[in-house]
Amino acid sequence: MLRRGRLPLEARLKAVERSWLSMELFAPALMNGLLMGFMYALIAAGLSLIYGVMGLINFSHGALVMLAMYVTYWLHELLHLDPLISIVPVAALFFFVGMGLYRSTVRRMLDSPFLMQAVISFGIATFMVNLSLVLWKADFRTIPVSDRRLEVFGTFMGMRQIAGALACLGAFTALSYIVYCTSIGRKIRAVSEDRHAALLMGIDTDAIFSFGWGIGVAAVGVAGAMAAMLYPIFPDVGTRFALYCFAAVTLGGFGSLPGAFVGGLLLGLVESLSGVYIFPALKSAAAYLMFVIVLLVRPQGLFGLK
Repeated sequence: MLRRGRLPLEARLKAVERSWLSMELFAPALMNGLLMGFMYALIAAGLSLIYGVMGLINFSHGALVMLAMYVTYWLHELLHLDPLISIVPVAALFFFVGMGLYRSTVRRMLDSPFLMQAVISFGIATFMVNLSLVLWKADFRTIPVSDRRLEVFGTFMGMRQIAGALACLGAFTALSYIVYCTSIGRKIRAVSEDRHAALLMGIDTDAIFSFGWGIGVAAVGVAGAMAAMLYPIFPDVGTRFALYCFAAVTLGGFGSLPGAFVGGLLLGLVESLSGVYIFPALKSAAAYLMFVIVLLVRPQGLFGLK
């Protein structure tokens, strides 16, 4: 007879084995979630900055990620440039792409109704996707790069993945420093508070808007260069990133850079951990479920103002 409350030896051994396997899987899932979260946070930060400065939601954000991935791919194919090194020229190029988009299109719709702004920015995204489809077809492309493994807290991670995530974290830190610790950052925050009052105080709001779009899209370029190492590249790949960055920004609170960072990290962690402990096919559903639950409790987002 077994004593009450005691499990058979075989059952206890299986329980210990399951516990050990769970801990063995937890560390890689946690690290992967953090690394992906840094990328989501940087994409969301660009969107949040543009919204915070202008009050405009950029629906072409995902398409810009896709273009950054293609630029990284072609730099690798034509110039044999390592994706980690290409982060610098891609970010610089996309800074001017952002300024060009503002000066050519966005500036003309600043005072338009929200629906008109949404339609135009969605039209820009559609144009980018279809242009890439014409230029590069619908084929899936990848960047075949060798990757050494590095042991981190008992789990092995790809060094390129770690370096790319650190680049995203560094870019987010630089973006935050510009916004919160420089004179142009004070102007950006002044314009975001009250555009007309900033104009009366002598601030060139048009130049601030152009610069805001430039650094916001440059952040997308850095994240897109990292994503090119991890995901297949095709014309509609930006849709996934667009949905995630909108979820991260809404989760953290529109216009808040710390909120974008926390929202991106939460999405990355929930996606990774649920893929291991629940079911891989449901990892995106789990991330969106967390997003919905948080908004039901706090509709303005974690860092949004009431």
